[in-house]
Amino acid sequence: FSLRDLLAVAACIGLFLGVMIPTMQRLHSHARRVQCVGNLESISQALSAYGREFGGALPHAGTMTGASWLYAPPAGAPLVVLLEDDDDIRRATALALQKNGWRVETAADGVEGLAKIVDLRPDLVVLDHIMPGRTGYEVCREIRATPGLRTTPLLLTTATPLSARKCEAADAVLYKPFAERHLASWVADLLQLKTPRA
Repeated sequence: FSLRDLLAVAACIGLFLGVMIPTMQRLHSHARRVQCVGNLESISQALSAYGREFGGALPHAGTMTGASWLYAPPAGAPLVVLLEDDDDIRRATALALQKNGWRVETAADGVEGLAKIVDLRPDLVVLDHIMPGRTGYEVCREIRATPGLRTTPLLLTTATPLSARKCEAADAVLYKPFAERHLASWVADLLQLKTPRA
C-alpha cells in the first residue's frame, strides 16, 4: 500500500467511527430505558419504535410489542378501552392512543371487552364493529342500557358501511383505514363532549 492508500483507509475509518459512535450512544441510552429484564428480542422490538429517529419511518405494527413504555401516559390521564380483534390493528391503535396521552386497556373480542368496560368504567370506548363474541353494535347497545355507563362516549370503527341505525348506537363512526391524527382528533373531541355519568 502507498501512503495515499493508507490515508484514504484512515479517512474512511474516521468517517465510519464519526457516524457510528454517536448512533451507538443513542441506541445505548435507549436500551438503558428498557425497564425490564427481557430477552434480546423484546429489547430489539422496543428499540425498533425509534426507527423514525434513524430511518424517518414509523415501525410496522408487528414491531410494536414491548414499545408501549415509550409513551406511558400519566396515571390521571383519561382511560380508553379499545376493543379490536385484529392483533396488528389493536397494537398499532393502542400505541397511537398512548402516544397522544391516554391510558389504554385492550380486549380482543366483544365479550372480554364488555367485561372490561363494566369493571373499569373508562372515559371512552373505541371498538371495532365486526368482532367475535359480540359485535361492536351489540356492545354499544349493552353499554347504553347499563346505568352508570350509558353516557360513556363510544367511537365505533369499521371497514364496511353501516346502516343509520347501527351508526346511531355510537357517538361517532370512524371508517378504516384511518390516520392516527383522525383517531386522536375524534378521541379528543369525544372526551371534551363527555357528560357526567348517570
